[in-house]
Amino acid sequence: MQKIGLVILNYNNCAETSKLLSSVIHFDSLYHIVIVDNKSTDSSFENLLKHRDAKVSVISTKVNHGYGSGNNVGAKFLICNFEVEYVMIANPDVSFDNSVVKRLSNFLESSNLKIGTIAPTMKNSSGKVVQSTWKLPTWFDDLINSSLLLKGALNMFKPRSRYKFPNDQKYRKVDVVTGSLFMIKSAVFKKVDFFDERTFLYDEENILAIKLKKSGYENIQMLDCYFQHSKSTTISKEKNLVDQYKYYFQSMMIYHTYYADTNKLELQLLGFFLKLSIIEKKIILFIDGMRRNKLDE
Repeated sequence: MQKIGLVILNYNNCAETSKLLSSVIHFDSLYHIVIVDNKSTDSSFENLLKHRDAKVSVISTKVNHGYGSGNNVGAKFLICNFEVEYVMIANPDVSFDNSVVKRLSNFLESSNLKIGTIAPTMKNSSGKVVQSTWKLPTWFDDLINSSLLLKGALNMFKPRSRYKFPNDQKYRKVDVVTGSLFMIKSAVFKKVDFFDERTFLYDEENILAIKLKKSGYENIQMLDCYFQHSKSTTISKEKNLVDQYKYYFQSMMIYHTYYADTNKLELQLLGFFLKLSIIEKKIILFIDGMRRNKLDE
């Protein structure tokens, strides 16, 4: 069996990170686990240090440069120090079985496909299968999504970006798998230079997927194994709506500037509507604040 290393990225989320670790620490499929504390502002790192043992490392970044950078630190740590052949990335708010790790690694090991990332199918906290893969966004897709005004006016012209759920397949090729839980060969991760660290939040999966696609790799969704994912509490409690959209739009511009086939005029239009959208979000927050104040009176 190949050596599989698991990266769990933590930011002010010690409780969920510890819960995930306790559920996976005894998996015989995992060779080593590294918890990367992404410069938490609470006591997460100090509390997580108690989990260190022969199978678990706990390290901290010097600066929080975001999701991609933090996971890169963990992946490189596992590859350099434990020579793992496969890297698995997991958000703290997921849960999965030992069989899932084995299913993904066995498929990677036995398949004749040139595989980039591979992921199980996602279920929500209610146990319902939900979308966890999607098609790479075009310039027009993101232009529509950039502004509420455009979304209302042009959404009818937007092509479908999601896949339908098949009934009789064990796996399928997709453009992008979710970043909340996936596996990738260490050599492949290194070949495409890991995650792009210019992004702080959002679009990391799209950028990784398009880099893999341009290098000739296929991304795979396994349809016969599952994991559960609850919505991120870290992002929602640490960042307000405007900050979240700023990160989202910054990452979107990186994707279109450096990876997608987007020309200068398209970039200028996208940038204009992204700025317009920030104004829209500020207006929404202002109106919502006014409404809440009236309700409190």
